Amino acid sequence: MIKLNKNIYVLLIVVFLLAYICTLPIDLIDIDTAQFGEVTREMIRNNDFLHLKDNGKKFLDKPILTFWTISIFFKLFGISNITYRIPAILMLCISIWGIYKLSILKFNNKEIALLSALIYLSIPGTYTFVLNPSIDIYLNTYLILIHLFYYYGFKKNRNYFYLMYLFMGMGLITKGPISLVIPCISIGGDILFRRDWKRILDMRIIPGILITSILPLFWSYILYQDFGDFGPYFYLYQQSFGRFYMKRYNQGWNPLYFSLTFSWMFLPFIILLVQYVVTIFRFNKAEFRLVNINKNYISNKLKNSKSGDYVIEFWLFLYLLLISFSNYRMPQYSFWNIPSAVIFIAPYLYSIIENNTINRNTILLFIPSFLSVLFIILIPIFIVNLSLTYIIILFIFVFLFIILIRYKKYIVSMIFLPLGCTFIMTSIIIYPELVEFQPSSKLGTTIKNMEPDKESILSFGIPRSKRSYEFYSDRLMVFELSTQNLEKLILKDKQRLALTTDEFLFVLPTILGENLNFKIIESYPVYKIATPKIDFFSKYKRNKIKNRVFLIQLHCK
Repeated sequence: MIKLNKNIYVLLIVVFLLAYICTLPIDLIDIDTAQFGEVTREMIRNNDFLHLKDNGKKFLDKPILTFWTISIFFKLFGISNITYRIPAILMLCISIWGIYKLSILKFNNKEIALLSALIYLSIPGTYTFVLNPSIDIYLNTYLILIHLFYYYGFKKNRNYFYLMYLFMGMGLITKGPISLVIPCISIGGDILFRRDWKRILDMRIIPGILITSILPLFWSYILYQDFGDFGPYFYLYQQSFGRFYMKRYNQGWNPLYFSLTFSWMFLPFIILLVQYVVTIFRFNKAEFRLVNINKNYISNKLKNSKSGDYVIEFWLFLYLLLISFSNYRMPQYSFWNIPSAVIFIAPYLYSIIENNTINRNTILLFIPSFLSVLFIILIPIFIVNLSLTYIIILFIFVFLFIILIRYKKYIVSMIFLPLGCTFIMTSIIIYPELVEFQPSSKLGTTIKNMEPDKESILSFGIPRSKRSYEFYSDRLMVFELSTQNLEKLILKDKQRLALTTDEFLFVLPTILGENLNFKIIESYPVYKIATPKIDFFSKYKRNKIKNRVFLIQLHCK
């Protein structure tokens, strides 16, 4: 039975990994994903791996490690959306390995460890940040490794603490001081709570500070060269701690924002998490067992005799409490403690799976699964047209469901298979069709074929945030040109390509002046995919989108 359980968890992990791997061919969308791809593209084209540029201008917003990571793959395999996505998938694999190892150290149970990794893969938060790869999937990897080698340090060998400090430093040049703040909350909070002063001495803090500081100090020096004092100040303070109270970041305090954001990111298991917390409070000390649960290791966990600490609990609950005081709200802040929630909830879910009984205490677990099944049914009705791919995917998952039911794995199959099917259909069917309304890759191919020797593309009315046009055309975008400069440029080159929108198309003759004319080469419907409205997901309304982007050719009259 144990071997069968392990094989089922491994099988489901592979299924979810396939859903992530199937995102590789999907185009990068604006804003952040395409911008990070463009910054890395310019790093490669300029052969400058120290000074970040975005559309030819100095870039300060994010530290450099993620761009270095992506640039390695651009150098090895060429610049494309696939090579941009590969390192994010690899970081995800490292994350689930780290969660697996960390869970083994916490619970000494390989099945719980596999279940932890599976939960991390099956939640919307992880899928969202890999579907549109952002720096946060890299940061989470370093946070997981920081905590993993902390546990290795005091459970196995103190030399592992050096790796903990190394990954702190790497996190610092990935997202800034948050990679230091979160371990201080989780690890530091636990040590203070238990008053375990001996562990502080064991952690080799003095050499650890030196190891952690090397990379941030190096990056601060580079920023000082480019931006003066403001560079290190922005990197180490303004973009992190400053977001709690500085006026420029003040969006008004909303104490429930991060909890609600965390809830949808952790959606399939948020009901389970609440139920688990309530169950802990209902813990019967006299009988020393949990209500509806008979797993000794959970009781031992509450008794603080298994892991000997509350690091994961502080990471999950104290961090979520403290971040709720921030006046600046970004959804990714709630993603940074998802690994702790995964590890925290895994033993409880495992005990339910082992009981394998559907009753009033477990029926709530299936609500997200029922919604997933409903969503799968509605896909060919409202979202995309019925296709052979849809039928094949549905057949495969029905077959897997029958196999698991045959082995009486009711709860596992009912929780994870609908979620896996939803993820794979989104990766293969839904999202590629939606991305068709960001035609940057098609336009980029035409631009490179028609103007292979140019370093820039002209634009009229294209928002400056649309970095995907630069990335796929492999050139910078020129936003402002006077009529006189345009005339000189066209006279010099005979003709030039430009991008424009439907709003600007009708006033373009006025902008170009009397001596210039244009013709339309290509046009495509365009939509802001990063912030879609509900109508965009309807196949009946999607094609009625009126906004268009045009590739035009300018020439002298």
